[in-house]
Amino acid sequence: SGRKDRMAELAVKIADAEREIVEQRTQAFHKLREIEEVIKGVKTSDYRKILHMRYIENQTWEKIEVALSYSYQWVCKLHGRALLEVGKILKVDKS
Repeated sequence: SGRKDRMAELAVKIADAEREIVEQRTQAFHKLREIEEVIKGVKTSDYRKILHMRYIENQTWEKIEVALSYSYQWVCKLHGRALLEVGKILKVDKS
């Protein structure tokens, strides 16, 4: 009887953990969509490419520089400029 109770308790914990994972994945999916919408609002195509590759595709800076045929420093500079544009977009959305 004690063993059955432990098994039932474990089954409930597993089910709760699975529900929590599904909820977290759903939230992550919605956040990803929000990020994509902000990136779409960026006017400069190079900025959009860098932001998409970094934050949607999770690419390294090195892969981004190779894909765009830019130096590492130039990618970093463009990324900084892109973030400034994102900041302006987010300020407009909040007002």
